[in-house]
Amino acid sequence: YIKRAYPCPTDFNGDGKMDLICGSADGKLYYFEGTGMKSNYELDVATMFTDMDGNQISVGAYSSPTTADIDNDGVDEIITGDENGSIHCFKRSDGMVLDDQGIILETGLTDAMPSIGDLNGDGVLDMAVGSRNGEMRIYYGDMGEYSVLFNAYETVDTGQSWCSPCIADADGDGVNELYAGTFEGYIAKFENNVFNGYIEGNESNYKGNNNLKFGANSVPRFYDIDGDGNKDLVVG
Repeated sequence: YIKRAYPCPTDFNGDGKMDLICGSADGKLYYFEGTGMKSNYELDVATMFTDMDGNQISVGAYSSPTTADIDNDGVDEIITGDENGSIHCFKRSDGMVLDDQGIILETGLTDAMPSIGDLNGDGVLDMAVGSRNGEMRIYYGDMGEYSVLFNAYETVDTGQSWCSPCIADADGDGVNELYAGTFEGYIAKFENNVFNGYIEGNESNYKGNNNLKFGANSVPRFYDIDGDGNKDLVVG
């Protein structure tokens, strides 16, 4: 249960195809370039991000990448948690080279897992951070002089033993919702930051319920993979 793939779908190279940045228990960041939809969506073999000195990027253990433009320069940064609760920021430099911006937030949580999006509708990015013990915090963003600042937070009672949050407009109504992957492999839904059941499918799983189940320690992300205008569900 300590191993896991932590996917972050994004068009990293700007070619209009989904690429995948993936975190891992080893703390590194893996990049898979998307080659397009055939019978399944196809990705190239993994390559590693490096720092300005040519060293492979690593945050120690349990990298958990997400992307967001927190400094409003029009280019997404890569934001990732680590096993000690730190949230790191990396800016794109050239190709697979990232410029380490250091730690932007210390949460004190075990295996911090961030997701970034406007959750309260004020036009400023917020950050949801989950953890191994199930605690989740919502850090409401304030626009600073150069970037979004994440200070005050609200604790969400998830009722889960493991929690990987995802802020996304999955239903296409123009308003972001809050979801979270769980230890049991389910995808939890939250309404007004209160647990509101799980995403269900039309078939029963081996546990005898209709909850979509993806092994254990699920990591959900919503992204329009096939370009049909509808969000698809990507789960590590």
